[in-house]
Amino acid sequence: PCFCESDFLMQRLIASVWSSRIFARRKSSTLAETIHDLNEVKETPRKLISEYKSGELSHLESPLEDQRLNEKISKGTEELFQSIPLPSDPLSAALAKTSGEIRNTKRNEVLVEAMRLRYHRMKQHETLESMRIHRNTAKYTESTEAKEVR
Repeated sequence: PCFCESDFLMQRLIASVWSSRIFARRKSSTLAETIHDLNEVKETPRKLISEYKSGELSHLESPLEDQRLNEKISKGTEELFQSIPLPSDPLSAALAKTSGEIRNTKRNEVLVEAMRLRYHRMKQHETLESMRIHRNTAKYTESTEAKEVR
């Protein structure tokens, strides 16, 4: 039996309070308060159980409750999707880019262009450096040949 439905356990609890040495030193008004507190403890699980039954976990009690919950969820989803207006062409709407995707695409295009410019500058720098080396190598070989001729 559930504790909240068992008066026998409540009577035993009250009897243990009466027989305790601590209670013997208390006044009788304390007994009334104690019994009131014990009754509150007894009523609290009943309140919790009634709230539990009306909660979202009631479908665990029986297949009928489970079916009711499934119907409630189905009805709620139907109402939700009926309230959302559908576009004239759902496929194109589904394939259209979102604002976040558009923003990322623009950012990526800027990054690609910056990398392209960096690559071209690097290639230009390599070309200029190879031309400088070739020119200086030619000057160096001419000067070494001239020294050898003398």
